[in-house]
Amino acid sequence: MGKILSKSDSSELHNDTVEDSTIQRRGKYTFGRLVVYEGESVSIFDSNGTQTAINGPCAIRPYFSKVEFLRRIACDQQSYLIITFLSGKIEHRRGPACLFIDPTIHSNIRVHNALLLEANEVLVVYAEETSALGIKGNKNVIRRLVKGPEIFIPQSNEWLHSFSWHGTVIPGKSKGSITGSPNDTKTAHAVEFSKLRVLPDQMYYTVRDLRTSDDALLNLHIMIFFELVDIEKMLDATNDPISDIVNAANADVMTFGASHTYETLLSESRGLSENSAYPLLVSRMETIGYKLNKVVYRGYQTSSALQAMQETAISSRTKLRLEADTQRQEQTNMANLLVSREAQAKHKFAQELNEVEHKIRLQKITTDQALQAQAAQNAVELTHAREMNNERKDFLKSLADMKVDLTQYLVAEVATKPTSHVLIENRGGNTNNKAPSLHIH
Repeated sequence: MGKILSKSDSSELHNDTVEDSTIQRRGKYTFGRLVVYEGESVSIFDSNGTQTAINGPCAIRPYFSKVEFLRRIACDQQSYLIITFLSGKIEHRRGPACLFIDPTIHSNIRVHNALLLEANEVLVVYAEETSALGIKGNKNVIRRLVKGPEIFIPQSNEWLHSFSWHGTVIPGKSKGSITGSPNDTKTAHAVEFSKLRVLPDQMYYTVRDLRTSDDALLNLHIMIFFELVDIEKMLDATNDPISDIVNAANADVMTFGASHTYETLLSESRGLSENSAYPLLVSRMETIGYKLNKVVYRGYQTSSALQAMQETAISSRTKLRLEADTQRQEQTNMANLLVSREAQAKHKFAQELNEVEHKIRLQKITTDQALQAQAAQNAVELTHAREMNNERKDFLKSLADMKVDLTQYLVAEVATKPTSHVLIENRGGNTNNKAPSLHIH
């Protein structure tokens, strides 16, 4: 008598995302009743080998048949199914989707995650197309760019461009880094990816074993800022742009170092932060579709002996420069003091000169005023004398008119005037027996 099969527990299978599957239930049935539950599918092979697919829910009696429950594969909206048929055909079905593996049709069904692209990411996709004439075997391969943001699911005739560039190997991690870290080493095939970033980026780089014109050996550190501006040109011109960038930068820095001595290289190192110092780098980046934004000089590293000599020389130069600056400052202060004293002397001389000139002007004004006053007094006296003389003249004329002898009158007038005056003074009595004073005029 046949046996009745019931629904068994289900489990999850994982490929890239979760697969929903049903445990296969196989067996040969002569008699009996088989229940196929909802969400299940079964293949029944009769005694002639003919296959019949039945989807649940249902109940059947598979007489003299072989029964095989089919495994169910499901994917969500961010994944897709890769269906491989027995004929060799491959089909990609976008999720969400659910499909049972039919052994008479399918060879394999797998679940793959879709590629989630951000706004600054680009995929390079190749596809094989049949020619317009439809001639079998005459196919063309085309290339297209898929720009984010997007959930990308490739078609069965499409494949992605895989990039393998120079970069920095990070210990303990499976992925490398293009940016890297200070004093790192760029290694071939360190960075492998399919999503191409189109944002401005930067990269640490160390030019090792740089030899100057005086045979000094050192490592020079720079940082390169760049941007991918033409993806098509990059794809056509190079398969590793980072290798091209570091090689061109290395050549430019080597050329710069060979044209300078150790001292002049350090004194003119600011020129390494100018784009004009990297002609090969600028030219090569334009050729491969990149743009050089900026190069920053980050310093250098040399042997301990040379570094010790350099530090000693720097210390000596700094000490001499400080002493020279001190002397120069003292001389400047002394010169300023002399200039200040000279200015003060000039100011004092000018002030004294102004005072003397002021006194002279005041004296001149006083003298002029005195002379003017004396001249005015003289003029008054002269006028008065003239008037007196005129009056006397008129008087004498009147006497002459009265028949008076003027000669006798004048003689008599002169004779009546005393010729001298005698003054005897006795001040305060004669208590001290002092003789009286005698004055004769």
